[in-house]
Amino acid sequence: MIKGNLLDFYRQEIKERRQFDYPPFKLLIKVSREGEKAATQEALKKLATLLAAYEPVVFPSIWRGGGGTWKYNLLLKLEPGKWPEETLAAVLKNLPPSFTVEVDPETIF
Repeated sequence: MIKGNLLDFYRQEIKERRQFDYPPFKLLIKVSREGEKAATQEALKKLATLLAAYEPVVFPSIWRGGGGTWKYNLLLKLEPGKWPEETLAAVLKNLPPSFTVEVDPETIF
């Protein structure tokens, strides 16, 4: 446990960010979709297959909307200097409006 020592906190935080491939060591891109659970899951799985070369991770959001809607996310971790990558950018730009794309998102949930 760190008690008031900012330098130790910083070192631990940087160590964990490197270990888990979080910024500043990776650039995160989050793609989200909200809707009926099965359709939303299927849409994100198809996108994950299309983006398999980028090793995407698909997971449910901690947020759930009203009326039985669900939100699922797809997370990509890229080398910071490799963005924007033309092929990936083209796929993301051509997603339907039901998808939300966030480069360097505030949260991954």
